[in-house]
Amino acid sequence: MFNEKVVPDESSHMQDNRDRRERLNANHMQMCRFTGEEDSEYAKVGPELKGIYVWVIAEGIRQSTSDECGIFAN
Repeated sequence: MFNEKVVPDESSHMQDNRDRRERLNANHMQMCRFTGEEDSEYAKVGPELKGIYVWVIAEGIRQSTSDECGIFAN
């Protein structure tokens, strides 16, 4: 039962050219639960989450700097 797809492929990722797809050996209840950084499933998603976090922070800083310079002022 848990080996069947729950959602179609096109609904299971962010559809972004930066998107890297990894198959997790878990159902929807288990896919966000890890035993630690050494967990093989965490190793698949941990670096991706960190990359997204770093990008969001960098974009926020860039946006904040642009706003302070009046680039987006009306």
